[in-house]
Amino acid sequence: MATRTQPKPLRKAQPPLVTAYLFAYNTLCCLAWLYVLVTTVQFIVTGPHIAPPSATQNATSSLSATSQARAFFSGLGTRLFGFPPVHSNPVKPLVNVAAGGSKLSLWPEALAAYLGGSYAYKGLGPAVVWTQTPAVLEVVHAVTGLVKSSPVTVAMQVASRIWMVWGVVEQRPETHSHPLFTTMILAWSITEVIRYAFYACALVGLQPKFLLWLRYNTFSILYPLGAGSEAFLMASVLPPLRTLPAALKSLVKHQQKTGILDVIRRTLAGSGTVRGWGAYELWVAYLFVIWWPALYIMFTHMIVLRRKVFGKGKTLGDGSREKKRQ
Repeated sequence: MATRTQPKPLRKAQPPLVTAYLFAYNTLCCLAWLYVLVTTVQFIVTGPHIAPPSATQNATSSLSATSQARAFFSGLGTRLFGFPPVHSNPVKPLVNVAAGGSKLSLWPEALAAYLGGSYAYKGLGPAVVWTQTPAVLEVVHAVTGLVKSSPVTVAMQVASRIWMVWGVVEQRPETHSHPLFTTMILAWSITEVIRYAFYACALVGLQPKFLLWLRYNTFSILYPLGAGSEAFLMASVLPPLRTLPAALKSLVKHQQKTGILDVIRRTLAGSGTVRGWGAYELWVAYLFVIWWPALYIMFTHMIVLRRKVFGKGKTLGDGSREKKRQ
């Protein structure tokens, strides 16, 4: 004889005002990120945006237009480890792009031309800043119990985005023309449009199958793309890593002469940098290292959630608790 199981108690309904607020919040955030997504896609498909104005432009001006964009794609080894750069003709590929040529001599220049410079396109950079910043409210939602999410988890996720916006992009203008800024906001905007639309529908009792599928499948591409872009965009503002040992050695010698407090004071004030390394650069290097374990944790967390949703046929409102932030 089969054993009868007790039905799970329904989750306590939220007050109408709370539901209305959360629905409005998720809807507005979805629309804001949709604007960012549409503008980013428009920027990419209407490129290139980094290219010389004419085929007769000299090599010096062509280099200045793409030097930062090419730093990652063709000079990552030079940027991080001080390896000798691979030299190539910087003018010919960009002239081909500007002239509508069908053949590029090197693919990094093509990516730099089509993906570099999105920050200034139709105010896209400031739009990202003011679209991402209100996400700090999600920490408040978790702390006050408006959503069933871990405040610590939500705070960590929001803090990583806020750091990228205010700690990297807004502090280092050289990132504005970097191709990785474009790939980063592309991954962010797609992820957030899906996520906010998913939660807005859930608040009114809807569960579109296509949104459910997108919510628990697109992360396999968007998480590595977004986190990878974030990490290497941070790395692009660092001095060559080969200079770090000498910088640390110099800081140790200075500490022995003047004391650790003076070293800390000088580095925090920005006057204690050695070979380009200061408190900011050391902090960025530390974040670059821990970014990858954090990506692994979030990625495997989403895999577990996906198995719960698709493997056991669970649906929204059945009492299951999703730890992913709202």
